[in-house]
Amino acid sequence: MGKRKKRKRQKGHNKIAPIEVLEKKASDALEARKYRQARDYLKELYKRDQEKYLPDLIAAHEGLALQMINEGRFSDAKQVVDHLTKLGATGKKDWLEFIVSFKQGDFVKAACTALRLLDEDDNRTESGEKLLMYDSLVLSFEPLDIAKISKQSSIIREANQVQAALRLVCEDKYEEAMACLRAISLSSPFSHWKLFVKGLIAFYKMEEQKARKAFSKLPDQSIPAKAAEPYLLLLDGPEGLKKYEKRADVLGLACWVADRKDLESVLPRAEYLWRVGRFRDSYAHVRRNMGGFPSEDQGIIQALSDFYLNAVFQMKERDAYRYIDFLDKMVARGRTDGIEKLMILRTIGLWLELTGADDPIVLSVWKDFLRWHSEVYGEDRDLQALVCVHLGDLFSREVPGDAPFFPLSGRARSRRPVVYNERLAQYCYDTCLEIDPTNKQAHFSLLGLYEKTGQKSKINKKLDEIIELFPEDKDTLYKAGLRCMDRRAFIKGMKYLERAAKLDLLDMRVREAFIVCCIKAALEYAKRSKVERYRALLSKALEYGESDSDDFNLGHAYLYARWANFELLNNNVTDAEQLLDKASELARYELRFLYFTFLAGRLYEVPSKYMSSIEKRVKKEFSGCASPKKAMAFADVISYFQRTFPTIPKWFKEEQRTVHRYIRKAAKGEFSRAQARVFVEYALQNRDEDLAWSCINKALEQNPDDPYFLFVRFQLEVGSFYGFVDEEELEELKRILSLAE
Repeated sequence: MGKRKKRKRQKGHNKIAPIEVLEKKASDALEARKYRQARDYLKELYKRDQEKYLPDLIAAHEGLALQMINEGRFSDAKQVVDHLTKLGATGKKDWLEFIVSFKQGDFVKAACTALRLLDEDDNRTESGEKLLMYDSLVLSFEPLDIAKISKQSSIIREANQVQAALRLVCEDKYEEAMACLRAISLSSPFSHWKLFVKGLIAFYKMEEQKARKAFSKLPDQSIPAKAAEPYLLLLDGPEGLKKYEKRADVLGLACWVADRKDLESVLPRAEYLWRVGRFRDSYAHVRRNMGGFPSEDQGIIQALSDFYLNAVFQMKERDAYRYIDFLDKMVARGRTDGIEKLMILRTIGLWLELTGADDPIVLSVWKDFLRWHSEVYGEDRDLQALVCVHLGDLFSREVPGDAPFFPLSGRARSRRPVVYNERLAQYCYDTCLEIDPTNKQAHFSLLGLYEKTGQKSKINKKLDEIIELFPEDKDTLYKAGLRCMDRRAFIKGMKYLERAAKLDLLDMRVREAFIVCCIKAALEYAKRSKVERYRALLSKALEYGESDSDDFNLGHAYLYARWANFELLNNNVTDAEQLLDKASELARYELRFLYFTFLAGRLYEVPSKYMSSIEKRVKKEFSGCASPKKAMAFADVISYFQRTFPTIPKWFKEEQRTVHRYIRKAAKGEFSRAQARVFVEYALQNRDEDLAWSCINKALEQNPDDPYFLFVRFQLEVGSFYGFVDEEELEELKRILSLAE
């Protein structure tokens, strides 16, 4: 192909063109806002008839000047304005001089021009143009002489007051600044500056709502409104960042406002790259342009470091893998210094845990982290112990075990939880205890591992070791007391639990455990007719109980009911009757107390001759129309004994069926939320999903957003058999949790 030939510009074409043609071309160019072409045509016409074509030529120059100003070509615009002066133009020429000076930042010259324009014709300019002129008087930051321009004396005075107020704000003299502005009224052309100063003062006094309110009232096109944008960005936080994310100028100014002008060249670009999904480029940009990044020292650089090295946990899977790979390659290629390598290794280690990476890989990364930490900061045994315990807890977590399928039964066996990696968990805890033999968390975590794996001899040995190391530790004593109860060493268990309770009398969990241990020991003594012993134990239990409680273990009413049954075991009828009278006075709901006393007596094997009268009263309560209130009481009591008695006699199973029938009848009618909750918990405990669904659906009809029933429904619907939920189900769970909050 041949080279394109350049067309030679035809010179002098306009000189020989007819006037009608030039007029038509000039008119079309003006209409299309092609002011340069229009100017060229009108120049030729002006030569032929100056008087006729001067107005159009001036209009073309004015349009061209405005066009250049909008394009940021201020020096070229100034040349056009100078040419307008030669043409003797008036009208917009002074306005163009003003706007060129204003855009170039020559506010003193712009203010002089503005005063001349306002003095010549106060009504000529549009409201937006006039607002800009008033802004220029403030931005000149030079006291204006009232004597020289007497016509605008009030305007000049107010402009000087605004300037003085801004100076006082810079000096933290907020009260004096507001005093300067008191004379400026709402009708003043500087009222928006008064609002701006108010917003500044509120911002620096940490009155965020007041500052936001003042800044939001500023006129859109005014200079104060633009100056307020970085303040609003900082005030509105993440929402403000969304609004201005594409405004690099505002982001840069926000750095100045935050007294970090050194970040002006870094953060806006980093923010843009992050917003468009270029996460690795954003990190690289900050790393390249910000000295000391990343850092663990307090301050904005540390905040940025935390953001960039924790953001991976909020990314989508594909982006997260790429981001981690990017960080990992930087470490592998030796491009990181001590602090950065340390922070990246920590991020990679936590991310590998979250994504279920192979255990040896996770362990290897954390070993690298500890080794590198020792090189950077020196040996830190506390940190080493902390990491070892963390890894031990990670490997000792319980996960669903295998669920073998039995062809003969045609169904799968439910999966029991198993320890994820017992060997590595033991290794990590042992390593921690080698580093710090008195690390309480490691001892308790190792105890937890033995409990999960059912190693009873190791549990007892570890408990004795912990008590020897931490004799005044409440949790240690509590766990030891529970273990003693499991071994039926009640007296020893009571000693541990009472010591723990005295360390923290407000801990209801410990007090309840102590009372339960007293009850179990007292029952043993009652069966062996050691009256003084069980009476002493129950008196001690009452000291730790509560007279007004409705709890089956803590409440005095129920402790007296048990005591009465123990007396009946030993044929002390009079004492039993007195105790029952006390209990009856303290009980909130007689039926609940009555049914508890009846079931407790039968389970404690009290002779039937003493139980006959109370049994008749209980049977009478079961007859007639089923009541939700009664059903709730029956469910509460029988559920309690189901949970607390290890072995249940045959008669109790028949009692369960009686209660179950009664509850199903009651559930067909109307019931309250509290009653529905008891029914649902009872139904799930007894594996009656039909009853549970019935109560859940009725409760959700009354309140569709009830978080408790939504969560129970979620558990029933979502695959507890498989142990995972999909994204839609996860969103539903988040919604339920938000309702609960």
